[in-house]
Amino acid sequence: MESPNQPIVFFDSHCLLCNGSVQFILKHEKKHILQFAPFNGITYNKTIGYQSLNSVPDSIVVVHNKQLLTYSKAIIFILINMGSYWKALGIVAKIVPASISDFLYKIITANRYKWFGRTESCLLPSHTDSYRFLE
Repeated sequence: MESPNQPIVFFDSHCLLCNGSVQFILKHEKKHILQFAPFNGITYNKTIGYQSLNSVPDSIVVVHNKQLLTYSKAIIFILINMGSYWKALGIVAKIVPASISDFLYKIITANRYKWFGRTESCLLPSHTDSYRFLE
Protein backbone atom coordinates (compact mmCIF):
# COMPACT_ATOMS: atom_id res chain seq x y z
CA MET A 1 0.00 0.00 0.00
CA GLU A 2 1.28 3.41 -0.98
CA SER A 3 2.30 5.69 1.86
CA PRO A 4 2.44 9.41 1.02
CA ASN A 5 5.56 9.99 3.12
CA GLN A 6 7.55 7.08 1.78
CA PRO A 7 9.70 7.58 -1.30
CA ILE A 8 8.73 5.67 -4.42
CA VAL A 9 11.38 4.37 -6.78
CA PHE A 10 9.96 4.09 -10.29
CA PHE A 11 11.86 1.76 -12.58
CA ASP A 12 11.84 0.32 -16.09
CA SER A 13 10.49 -3.18 -15.50
CA HIS A 14 11.81 -4.35 -18.90
CA CYS A 15 15.40 -3.37 -18.11
CA LEU A 16 17.60 -6.05 -16.56
CA LEU A 17 19.91 -3.39 -15.06
CA CYS A 18 16.93 -1.63 -13.45
CA ASN A 19 15.49 -4.91 -12.13
CA GLY A 20 18.90 -5.87 -10.79
CA SER A 21 19.20 -2.47 -9.13
CA VAL A 22 15.85 -2.95 -7.39
CA GLN A 23 16.93 -6.40 -6.17
CA PHE A 24 20.19 -4.88 -4.91
CA ILE A 25 18.33 -2.14 -3.04
CA LEU A 26 15.97 -4.68 -1.48
CA LYS A 27 18.91 -6.74 -0.27
CA HIS A 28 20.94 -3.85 1.16
CA GLU A 29 18.50 -1.16 2.30
CA LYS A 30 18.43 -1.08 6.09
CA LYS A 31 15.37 1.08 6.83
CA HIS A 32 12.94 -0.55 4.38
CA ILE A 33 11.29 2.77 3.54
CA LEU A 34 11.69 2.73 -0.23
CA GLN A 35 8.69 1.56 -2.22
CA PHE A 36 8.88 0.42 -5.84
CA ALA A 37 6.63 0.75 -8.86
CA PRO A 38 7.10 0.16 -12.59
CA PHE A 39 6.82 2.98 -15.11
CA ASN A 40 3.96 1.20 -16.84
CA GLY A 41 1.86 0.89 -13.67
CA ILE A 42 -1.10 2.59 -12.06
CA THR A 43 1.02 4.31 -9.39
CA TYR A 44 3.21 5.94 -12.04
CA ASN A 45 0.18 7.25 -13.91
CA LYS A 46 -1.30 8.68 -10.69
CA THR A 47 1.98 10.15 -9.47
CA ILE A 48 3.97 11.24 -12.50
CA GLY A 49 1.73 10.58 -15.47
CA TYR A 50 0.80 14.23 -15.75
CA GLN A 51 4.37 15.08 -16.75
CA SER A 52 5.51 15.08 -20.34
CA LEU A 53 7.08 11.79 -21.35
CA ASN A 54 10.13 13.69 -22.56
CA SER A 55 10.72 15.35 -19.19
CA VAL A 56 10.87 12.14 -17.13
CA PRO A 57 13.74 9.68 -17.65
CA ASP A 58 12.69 6.12 -18.31
CA SER A 59 15.20 4.21 -16.18
CA ILE A 60 14.98 5.03 -12.46
CA VAL A 61 13.38 8.07 -10.83
CA VAL A 62 12.30 8.79 -7.26
CA VAL A 63 9.30 10.71 -5.99
CA HIS A 64 9.48 11.89 -2.38
CA ASN A 65 7.33 14.56 -0.75
CA LYS A 66 5.89 15.42 -4.19
CA GLN A 67 9.40 16.14 -5.49
CA LEU A 68 10.65 14.34 -8.60
CA LEU A 69 14.30 13.27 -8.42
CA THR A 70 15.94 12.23 -11.66
CA TYR A 71 19.31 11.09 -12.96
CA SER A 72 22.12 11.14 -10.38
CA LYS A 73 19.92 12.90 -7.79
CA ALA A 74 17.67 9.83 -7.74
CA ILE A 75 20.62 7.45 -7.34
CA ILE A 76 22.19 9.56 -4.58
CA PHE A 77 18.85 9.74 -2.75
CA ILE A 78 18.53 5.95 -2.95
CA LEU A 79 22.09 5.39 -1.71
CA ILE A 80 21.64 7.75 1.25
CA ASN A 81 18.38 6.06 2.21
CA MET A 82 19.93 2.59 1.99
CA GLY A 83 21.97 3.35 5.10
CA SER A 84 25.27 1.79 6.16
CA TYR A 85 28.19 2.17 3.76
CA TRP A 86 25.81 3.05 0.93
CA LYS A 87 24.80 6.21 2.76
CA ALA A 88 28.46 7.22 2.98
CA LEU A 89 28.86 6.55 -0.75
CA GLY A 90 25.80 8.71 -1.47
CA ILE A 91 27.19 11.56 0.61
CA VAL A 92 30.53 11.35 -1.19
CA ALA A 93 28.72 11.21 -4.56
CA LYS A 94 27.14 14.59 -3.77
CA ILE A 95 30.60 16.11 -4.15
CA VAL A 96 30.71 15.21 -7.85
CA PRO A 97 29.17 18.00 -9.94
CA ALA A 98 25.71 17.04 -11.19
CA SER A 99 26.72 17.80 -14.77
CA ILE A 100 29.35 15.05 -14.61
CA SER A 101 27.31 12.45 -12.71
CA ASP A 102 24.23 13.10 -14.87
CA PHE A 103 26.36 12.73 -18.01
CA LEU A 104 27.63 9.32 -16.81
CA TYR A 105 24.11 8.31 -15.80
CA LYS A 106 22.77 9.18 -19.25
CA ILE A 107 25.51 7.16 -20.99
CA ILE A 108 24.67 4.09 -18.91
CA THR A 109 20.91 4.42 -19.35
CA ALA A 110 21.20 5.03 -23.09
CA ASN A 111 23.10 1.74 -23.42
CA ARG A 112 21.42 -0.32 -20.69
CA TYR A 113 19.55 -2.68 -23.02
CA LYS A 114 22.62 -3.27 -25.17
CA TRP A 115 24.94 -3.84 -22.20
CA PHE A 116 22.64 -5.61 -19.73
CA GLY A 117 19.68 -6.88 -21.74
CA ARG A 118 15.94 -6.59 -21.77
CA THR A 119 13.16 -8.77 -20.38
CA GLU A 120 9.45 -9.05 -21.03
CA SER A 121 8.77 -10.82 -17.73
CA CYS A 122 7.97 -8.85 -14.60
CA LEU A 123 10.14 -8.66 -11.52
CA LEU A 124 8.50 -10.86 -8.89
CA PRO A 125 9.25 -9.70 -5.35
CA SER A 126 9.69 -12.21 -2.56
CA HIS A 127 6.82 -12.71 -0.15
CA THR A 128 8.64 -10.67 2.50
CA ASP A 129 9.18 -7.73 0.12
CA SER A 130 5.86 -7.75 -1.73
CA TYR A 131 4.37 -5.03 0.51
CA ARG A 132 6.98 -2.60 -0.85
CA PHE A 133 5.79 -2.95 -4.46
CA LEU A 134 3.01 -0.79 -5.81
CA GLU A 135 0.97 -1.35 -8.94
